[in-house]
Amino acid sequence: MEGAAEVGYRHFDCASVYRNEDRVGLALREVLRGGIPRSDLWIVSKVWNDAHNRVLESCKRSLVDLRLDYLDMYLVHWPFRNFHPPGCDVSSRSPEARPYIHEEFMRTWRQMEQLVDLGLVRHIGASNMTIAKLKLLLRDARIKPAVNEMEIHPHLQQPELFNFVRSHGIKPVAYSPIGSPRAPSAIAHRRTPSISKIR
Repeated sequence: MEGAAEVGYRHFDCASVYRNEDRVGLALREVLRGGIPRSDLWIVSKVWNDAHNRVLESCKRSLVDLRLDYLDMYLVHWPFRNFHPPGCDVSSRSPEARPYIHEEFMRTWRQMEQLVDLGLVRHIGASNMTIAKLKLLLRDARIKPAVNEMEIHPHLQQPELFNFVRSHGIKPVAYSPIGSPRAPSAIAHRRTPSISKIR
């Protein structure tokens, strides 16, 4: 990370589920000591599926690990609480998995809005949201999502979703920009009846 900052990178996309924010925090400390102002960096983290009902706690943990006073962006990593243990494969099934329920998601989003009110994050956003879900969120949110992070690459371009977020003032942010080798099998395993109905 320090090398990336030296050659000009300023956007660092983190998440609690990556399980390395404490080490990223050590590198960030050195980057800041090296003279790059905090205001020049754009640091993102995300609340994981098992913490939708304790967003404040999750965000504070990330801030401690990253050695920061605030985050530039905080995202809801996935729109439903479908927790999988670290290191599991795509066939793993959580007995506590639930489909998207908008009222539950809005309880999570209200906690996200509180983070902005408290000054812990500058912006909040969504990740892996479909158009249908985003329409509901835009209808009900007090603070609108600043971004929607989504998988976009030559084999999965999602033009309809891309155009929708742009037309509603939401910035599209791509992940896996050169492709996702495991996506075909992962998508096949993800398409259970309870999930496919709400996509």
